[in-house]
Amino acid sequence: MLLVSQLYICMLKFLIRAISTSLDMGSWEEQVRQFLLDEEEDDDELFFVILPAIIPYLSEEKEHVHTSSLTGAKKVREILEGHESWCKSEFRMEPAIFKATANFLRGENLLRDTRGVTVEEQLGMFMYMISHNASNQMLQKAFQHSGKTIHRKISEVFDIVPTLTQRFVKLPSSVQTHTKISTNSRFMPFFQNCIGAIDGTHIPITIAEHRAPPYRNRKGTLSHNVMVACDFDLNFTFVSCGWEGSASDAGVLRSAISKGFSVPEGKFYLVDGGYANTSSFIAPYRGVRYHLNQFRRRRSSQSGYENYKELFNHHHAILRNHIERAIGVLKKRFPILKVGTFHPIENQIKIAAAAVAFHNIIRGQNGEKGWLDNQPDYISPNQYVDLPEGDNNYPNDTESSDGRALRDQIALQIFEKKMIWNNVYEKGLIDVMHDHKDNPRFKGQNGWNRDGWNSITTKFNEMFPLAHFSKKQLQEKEGELKGYFKAIRDSRNESGVGWNDTLCMVLAEPEVWSRLIRAHPKVARFRNRPFPLYYSLEGLYDGSVATGELNFTSTAADLPLPSAPNSSRSASEQSINPLSTNSLDLDGQETTSVLNVSTDAQSVPVSTNEPTQAQFVPSNQESSQREGGGGRKRKQSHVGSALESYVEFKKFQTAETLEVLKEKKRQEEQFSISKCQDELKVMDGLTAEDKSYALELFESATNREVFLTTPEHKQRNLAQAQN
Repeated sequence: MLLVSQLYICMLKFLIRAISTSLDMGSWEEQVRQFLLDEEEDDDELFFVILPAIIPYLSEEKEHVHTSSLTGAKKVREILEGHESWCKSEFRMEPAIFKATANFLRGENLLRDTRGVTVEEQLGMFMYMISHNASNQMLQKAFQHSGKTIHRKISEVFDIVPTLTQRFVKLPSSVQTHTKISTNSRFMPFFQNCIGAIDGTHIPITIAEHRAPPYRNRKGTLSHNVMVACDFDLNFTFVSCGWEGSASDAGVLRSAISKGFSVPEGKFYLVDGGYANTSSFIAPYRGVRYHLNQFRRRRSSQSGYENYKELFNHHHAILRNHIERAIGVLKKRFPILKVGTFHPIENQIKIAAAAVAFHNIIRGQNGEKGWLDNQPDYISPNQYVDLPEGDNNYPNDTESSDGRALRDQIALQIFEKKMIWNNVYEKGLIDVMHDHKDNPRFKGQNGWNRDGWNSITTKFNEMFPLAHFSKKQLQEKEGELKGYFKAIRDSRNESGVGWNDTLCMVLAEPEVWSRLIRAHPKVARFRNRPFPLYYSLEGLYDGSVATGELNFTSTAADLPLPSAPNSSRSASEQSINPLSTNSLDLDGQETTSVLNVSTDAQSVPVSTNEPTQAQFVPSNQESSQREGGGGRKRKQSHVGSALESYVEFKKFQTAETLEVLKEKKRQEEQFSISKCQDELKVMDGLTAEDKSYALELFESATNREVFLTTPEHKQRNLAQAQN
C-alpha cells in the first residue's frame, strides 16, 4: 500500500509540471511554481528509475499461510461427530451440550454465522482457548484462520460474557429449603434457612508493571479477587470479578452488596472466617477447629467434639464445603484459571465470569464432572501461579449481635438434639453411678430412684461443665450401656466364644458371630471393637441384673432318664411322665406311681434346684390307692424316690458338662490368641502391616494351632500365608 501511494503522488507531480509549462512564466506566482517544480525534478527522475522495479511486485499474488485441508469448520464438525471424549478434551463439555449452547447463542442473536466462520466454530475457538490457555498463534494453527479473524471472533465472545452471566448466574429465587437439607436430619431444621455458601478465590493475571501494585496478593503474585456464591447443587448463583488481589474477601462482599447482591429476609449464607459473622452471613466460631480434615484425624473416639462450638463448626464445614467443591470443579474444567494470560486486562477479568457462566450451562444440561479427574494436563503445572487460599480471619473482630445470637441458637439446638457422647463422658457417668450405688437413699432393689438420678445428674454436670446433659439423657445412656453389657455378658456364655481380657473384646469365628448377632443383636456393635467399660459395668450391676443362669427348658437338651429296675411302663408313658417310678406297695404288690405335672401355670415346678417346693398332682390310680389305709405314706415314698433319682441324674449330667467345658478351656488356653501374640512379639523382621494381618489370621482356631505348633518362624510365616 505504501508503494502505491508514493506512485500516485509522483504521477500527480508529473501532471502538474506538464500543465505548468503552458502557463505564462512572467507572473510572480509562476516563478514560485517553477521553483518548486525544479526542486522536485530530482525526485521525479528517481521515481522513473524505481517504477520499473516495483511494478512486478504490485502484480504478485499473496501466498496463503493456512493451507491445511482440515479447516476450522471441518475440525469442529469432526470433534462433534466423533467420540465423546474428544469433545470433552477440546471443549470441556459433551457434544450434545456444545450443540445446544451454540443453538442458544444463535437463536438469541448473541453470535451470528458469517461467510467464513459459523457459530459452532466461533464457540469452539473460545472454549479451546479457555481450556488450553491457547494463544492467538495456537488458535490460528488449530482452526486455520488468520490472526485478525481469530482476534475478532474471540473478542465477540468476550463482548457477550456480561449477558451470559446475567442469563445463567442468578440469585436464588425460591425461599424453599433445599432438599439436601430438608431430607437430612443432621441439618434439618437447624439450617433450613440456609440458601448457599460464599467464598473468595484468586485468579492470576498479567498486567503492566506500573499498574501491578494493587493486584499483588499476600503471596506476592498478581491476581484479582473473585467472589462466588453457590447453592447445594454446585450451581453458581453470583460472581464478582475484577477486584485487585490485595482486596480482602470482606471488602469484595461489601462492594457486591452495594451493587445489587442481596439476601432474602430471614435467610443466610455460610461463609468462612474471612467474613464478618452477621445474621445474613454465618461464619464459624473462631479459635475452634473447623476444617474437615481436622475432624477426620480425631475419629478415634466416638465423637471427638469438645463442646457445642466444635459440633456446630463441623456441621457448618460440611455444608460450606459445597462452595469449595464448586470452585474446584470450575478450575479443573477450565485450567486457564490457574495461570496468567496475555489478553487485555479487561478480557482477563471476563475469563473468570465466562468460566462461571459456562459451568452453569453445562450443569443445567446435566453435564458430568467425574471425567475431569482423568484428563491430562494441557497446561503444565509448572505454569500454575502460587495463590492465597483466602482470608483466614476477618480483620475486624467485632461481630453483629444478631449474627452471634443466631449462630449460638443454631449451635445449641444441634448440641441439645445430638448430645454427642464420647468415651470420657461414658466413663464419667459410670464413675458417678459407682459413687451412688451403695447409698440406699439413691438406689433400691428396683434401680435408681428420683433422688438418685437428680444427684447423679448434678454430679455429672459438675464434673463436665461443657456437657449440659439432662437427667433424661443420662437415663437413656445408662439404659444403652446396660443393654450393651448384657449382650456381651450373655455372648460370653455361648459356645465357641472367646474373650480378650486385656482389650475387653469378644473373639469368635465368623460363623459364630452370625449366631451371636441373631441371638444378641446389640453385640454386633462390638464385633471389631472393644468395650472397655465392661468390668466397670459388671461391678455396677453385679447381682442386680437378671442372668437366667438357673433357667432350663424342656427343649434345651435331650435329658436321659434315670434307670428304674423292673420297669413295666410303655415308652409313651415314660415320655409323657418322665418322673414315673415302679415300686412295690406295702403288701408286696407291684404298683406304678406317676408324677403328673399339672397344666395349670400355678403348679409348675419353680426350679430344679428346689424340687421340694414343686407341686404335684397325683394320678387317678394313686388317688384310688390313697383311699386305702396306707395310701398317703406310699405316695410320699414314691415321690421321694423319684426326686432322689432325678437329683442323682442332674449331678451326673453336671459332672459330664463340667468335664467338656474343662477340656474346651484347656484347648483354648493351649492355642490362645494371647500366646500367639506373645510369639509374634519375639519374631524379627515383621512390619506393622504384617502384625496387623497376623492378628486377623489368629481369629481362626486352626490358624492359631498351625502357628503355635510349627517349630520354625519361617515355616510359621508360610503357614500364615497359605491360610
